[in-house]
Amino acid sequence: MHGDQQLANALRLERAVIPTSQTIRSSSGSASAPAQFTKTAECTRNPSHSLFFYFVVSDDVLCKAGQFPSYATLAQGETKSFRKVLGDERVTELNTAIGLAAHGVGVGAFVYLRRIFESLVEDAHQAAKNGPKWDEPAYLGLRMAERLPLLAGHLPPFLVEHAKLYAILSLHLHELSDADCRASFDIVKQGLFAIAEDRLAERQRQQRAAAASKAIAGYKPPSP
Repeated sequence: MHGDQQLANALRLERAVIPTSQTIRSSSGSASAPAQFTKTAECTRNPSHSLFFYFVVSDDVLCKAGQFPSYATLAQGETKSFRKVLGDERVTELNTAIGLAAHGVGVGAFVYLRRIFESLVEDAHQAAKNGPKWDEPAYLGLRMAERLPLLAGHLPPFLVEHAKLYAILSLHLHELSDADCRASFDIVKQGLFAIAEDRLAERQRQQRAAAASKAIAGYKPPSP
């Protein structure tokens, strides 16, 4: 079950009918105490795959109190394929960032996203510095936004085109509140997802090209 749309397509959700506060009763029988209930979502392909959602109703307000498996656990399905192009360590840090954000830790989540971003840039730097015209001291004296164009040939196109991603990360770490970081987390996360998807697409393109080259090289025309 990957992503909101796929989750919606894969799950059969029972509609919850929430009674008014006049009809709510807790286990103790008190009308004023919060009522609690659980809703279950089952996978249509495999009913043993279930999600459990926990709710509390108090004073006509419906509040989601929790779920199992957690959002962070579910998000790992979205990032699993990225291990092929980002590596285990980066994907583990991405999952950690998602888990921290899910628990309301905005700045901590952003620290992990920034680590991933900077490691991608450093990979490109290591590849680029072996070029014949590379000026290492000049590169090290530049700001991150100024470095990206120099690494364009070694970075995913999305990252070069959206250098503002790093500006967002840096700004949130040093100037904005934890609440601001939480509010903007998904924007940066989706940007990193786009970078990983760029890498996946390039990897698949290279694999197809290699397979085609091998097939062409091995082709023998029919004898006349």
